[in-house]
Amino acid sequence: GTFNIREIFVTTMTINTSYSVTAFAWGYVSGTSITRSNVSWSVTNPSTGNYTVTHSLNSSTYAVQLTALRASGSGAYIAKIASVSVNSFAVIVFDEGGVARDSDFFFLVTK
Repeated sequence: GTFNIREIFVTTMTINTSYSVTAFAWGYVSGTSITRSNVSWSVTNPSTGNYTVTHSLNSSTYAVQLTALRASGSGAYIAKIASVSVNSFAVIVFDEGGVARDSDFFFLVTK
């Protein structure tokens, strides 16, 4: 299928009167490339379904939201955070049966 994506982001939202969340970074991962992004980060795909996104935040106080895309066929692919560190986060993508799969995905980092 064809995806028509318009990048519309609210950069800050207030959760309560003492805490706010900022949409800090976003991107589209395809293989070992990050496109449609506002940052110059890198990604590796060391094995099927496993990705590591390397960044320069020097902090582990951030959250990552993921959306996996399935190019063809039926059933869903799921993208899940495997780990978060001060300079990277690891992603695993799998199908509904729990089998690791390579797949494009979107990420949104808030902090």
